[in-house]
Amino acid sequence: MSEEPLEAARVVKTGRFSSVLILPIVAIAIGISMVWYHYATLGPVVSIHFKTAEGVIEGKTQVRFRDVIIGVVEKVALNDTLNGVVVQVQMEKAGEPLLKDSSRFWVVRPRVGVGGVSGLGTLLSGAYITVDPGSGSEGTRSFQGYEQQPVTDSSTKGIRLKLKSQQANSLKVGDPVLYHGFEVGRLETVNLDVERREVDYQAFISAPYDRLVTTRTQFWNASGVSLKTGPDGFRVEVGSLMSLISGGVAFDVPEGLDPGEPVKGHHQFRLYQDSDSTRERQYKVVIKYLLMFDESIRGLTAGAPVEYRGIRVGTVKEVALGVLPETYEEIKPESRSIPVLIDFELERVTRGKEKTSPETFAKMMDQSIHEGLRASLKTGNLITGSMLVDMDFYPDTPDVSIETIEGYKVLPTIKSDIVRYKEDASAILAKLKALPLAETLVSIRALANDTRGLVNDPSMRQLPGRLDQSVQSLQQLLEDYSSQGALYPGLSDSVRSVQDLLWQMQSLIRTLNEKPNALIFGQDR
Repeated sequence: MSEEPLEAARVVKTGRFSSVLILPIVAIAIGISMVWYHYATLGPVVSIHFKTAEGVIEGKTQVRFRDVIIGVVEKVALNDTLNGVVVQVQMEKAGEPLLKDSSRFWVVRPRVGVGGVSGLGTLLSGAYITVDPGSGSEGTRSFQGYEQQPVTDSSTKGIRLKLKSQQANSLKVGDPVLYHGFEVGRLETVNLDVERREVDYQAFISAPYDRLVTTRTQFWNASGVSLKTGPDGFRVEVGSLMSLISGGVAFDVPEGLDPGEPVKGHHQFRLYQDSDSTRERQYKVVIKYLLMFDESIRGLTAGAPVEYRGIRVGTVKEVALGVLPETYEEIKPESRSIPVLIDFELERVTRGKEKTSPETFAKMMDQSIHEGLRASLKTGNLITGSMLVDMDFYPDTPDVSIETIEGYKVLPTIKSDIVRYKEDASAILAKLKALPLAETLVSIRALANDTRGLVNDPSMRQLPGRLDQSVQSLQQLLEDYSSQGALYPGLSDSVRSVQDLLWQMQSLIRTLNEKPNALIFGQDR
């Protein structure tokens, strides 16, 4: 058998594309598109400064806005001063418009507070960072993070106000701002001004309630329960349920005042301790007088009312020991009076009438003093012992010249009722003490001995028996002359005889009236 020679293989080129190459080409294209999409959707890298990195994890913690992921934490590191952390976040392109000058970042964690429970969803998903886009220009890449969620969203319309107080008043961020018990806003910040030693609050009033705030608006602390004692007795003020639990601020325009004009943002107001303080502050036109008391003023404090026949006309300003000049005791060495400075509030006196000028009121007071107007202390509350200043006319008091001390006119005073009662009681005791009580007691003792001897006299002991016999004799006599008695028939005949005699006498008297000479000449002549 013979073998045939083999022919060389021939390679023939064809124009057809092999389907085997489709899969790798598609994979490469997808990879390139993913890389391009990744870099195309990347936004800027921003730095957020927090006090702590609690719950923040590199490569895992997300940045969200309205629950849409707009970035991821790339790096967490300590800052240069080691008093906080710097969180670097790779933002997406869609989140770049949110990076403005006033944008606010904070970490959402589970929180339980007076205002409620928040962030429960992070128990499963973990903490995340969220943002509240502010206003201003874009392009900011470094932000100061907040430890808690801001009270007010930047998209909420309204007005921000500044409140200043001398005390912290137990108020904190997030406490409600109330108008007639209705929540219209919140406190956003609380800071202590070290230089002025005041507490600064920033309050946000939501629209449309911001129109309620005017130039005459007064703000006060409405936290919890307020128990007050004063000349009017005890008074309890209770705010809303929210303010009872966490505190709050209330505002209104004092009754009787014009509301004024609307205010602009960041207008400054004074935060008063309570609602009573705001009502007192509305009286701005005052005239000061000095009272000189020659008695104890225990119970009289600053803020006590000054009344005229039960109507409040002013307020006690202070116990003004520093008002007296150094030479006052030399001028009046016998005086040991205690000076009290009071304010006459003209708006109280002339409310609802034509306004009275301070000059006119001063002239009226001078005339009233000459007519007997005097001031005295009175007890306002027997339980608390608080005092008030009462004014009234006492015409019997002698007229005095109006004195001026350190520029203040002195309103004459008289002793209070309590002091007068004490003096009267002391006078009565003095008179009793001056009585000859020893001699009186000796006379009373002698009279008692005489009375005791008279009672022990035997004749006095027989007196009751004799009186009993007399009463029995009188009783027997009355029984004899009664209708059943033995003497009654004779007494009856005697009475009848007297009656007959009287009839005869009547006939004789009638004849004599007609003829007076009948007894001499007879009846026929």
